[in-house]
Amino acid sequence: MHIGIGCYTIWLFGVIQYLLNVCNGAIRKTHPIELTIDSGSIRGEYLTIGANDFAVFKGIPYAAPPVGSLRFQMPEPPAKWRGVMNATQYSAMCAQKPRTRQTDPVNIYRIHISEDCLYLNVFAPPQFTNDTYPVIVYIHGGEFQSGSSSDFSQEAILNNFVSRKIIFISINYRLGPLGFISTGDGVIPGNNGLWDQILALKWVKLNARAFGGDPENVLLMGHGSGAASASLLALSPRAEGLFQKIALLSGTALSPGVVRDTAINATWILDRKLHCRSFNSSELLECFKKQLKDEILDISASA
Repeated sequence: MHIGIGCYTIWLFGVIQYLLNVCNGAIRKTHPIELTIDSGSIRGEYLTIGANDFAVFKGIPYAAPPVGSLRFQMPEPPAKWRGVMNATQYSAMCAQKPRTRQTDPVNIYRIHISEDCLYLNVFAPPQFTNDTYPVIVYIHGGEFQSGSSSDFSQEAILNNFVSRKIIFISINYRLGPLGFISTGDGVIPGNNGLWDQILALKWVKLNARAFGGDPENVLLMGHGSGAASASLLALSPRAEGLFQKIALLSGTALSPGVVRDTAINATWILDRKLHCRSFNSSELLECFKKQLKDEILDISASA
């Protein structure tokens, strides 16, 4: 797989500060915009900052909700829908422990987290013409335990990327035990969070042109564990042809703790702490599917 390397190491305080820069000017909503993608029709909105207009679509499903029989399983494509889906609000973040920064309102992260979280956001130039734009797909960081597709402010995205005729797509993916437990066999092979990312990239390949994007000019960008993910996908034949370039911000596949051989043991420790007492992988999976997400998150955090 031939991948252009955008950068392996980027100075955090320089580039990230630049990326997070927000130009002055309030965002104004002007009017809705509808278009049709592979799964159905969606309604986003035009946003204006100063003299610049942007087309923004939020909370688009790229996979079926990973709940019920799909819990702890590889992601599947979303079902098609009738009518027009509202795409003006961010989806919930994938299930995770609440962040501990003192500035965070109490319980805000419990309110806005869900296992039904495999959604993405598209920020695009306002006119869809015969010209095609390059695409950036962004994978958030958070040590595979926290974070979301809305970590970057939309002002930063619009001012720093879309204003330069680049389509910016941010994605959610499963985190923590819901995304990375493994029994080491075919029951729960593991790395479902990475499989989520691959399915999101397949969605981009399939739908980029609907937003004016070039599916053959995709840069995969990540920060921290998101950069480690991008690095791993660049090495994986499963992601062959889904992107052409990578930009790694403060992380690679070689970063400490990214590749471990402890997931299987940790999964069986979690089985014991959840009082499942399973005899095999199939029993473990059935027991885990019955557990509340908060109990899984709380116990795995203390394991």
